[in-house]
Amino acid sequence: MPLKAIVDGATIIGPDLSDEEWTRLKSRHKKGLPVRMSCCGNPGHLRISKKGTRHFYHAIATGCNYEQESKEHLEIKYQIYRICKSEQWETYVEFPAPDRTWISDVYAIKDGRKIVFEIQISKISFHDLEERDRKYRNEGIESYWLLDNFLERTRDFESWYHSHLFGQFTI
Repeated sequence: MPLKAIVDGATIIGPDLSDEEWTRLKSRHKKGLPVRMSCCGNPGHLRISKKGTRHFYHAIATGCNYEQESKEHLEIKYQIYRICKSEQWETYVEFPAPDRTWISDVYAIKDGRKIVFEIQISKISFHDLEERDRKYRNEGIESYWLLDNFLERTRDFESWYHSHLFGQFTI
């Protein structure tokens, strides 16, 4: 459930719109205004989550590789986006690499410092986490991961961290 879409050639962040702007956009969309998904360019629609977060979804099964995100993931992603914006970071949601080898949940830049935030609620293997994190490091981007349920696996994670990541970069 992406937070952003393309409307009239402009990127729209759903949660950034006021109630009035959202209602007006929804009305225009019902009258034929195309909404394109920023992840793939395919047709999309507007929707509001149970918690009230405005977002977009694919109109039909398009074969897009964008993975469905839980409502919890969507909410956390938007909160991080808002906090970064409030601290005057240049901030983007669902930001792709130029070659589209990765899409970060939240990407922020300030004073030459580049960071990404990744919300990982579903299970992820240590190998996959390391590989994704390496892509960011190779591009000079700091990455911060919010991992669900890792407290139950603290010893495994600590062992993996020390053997794979610790010492490869400095904070």
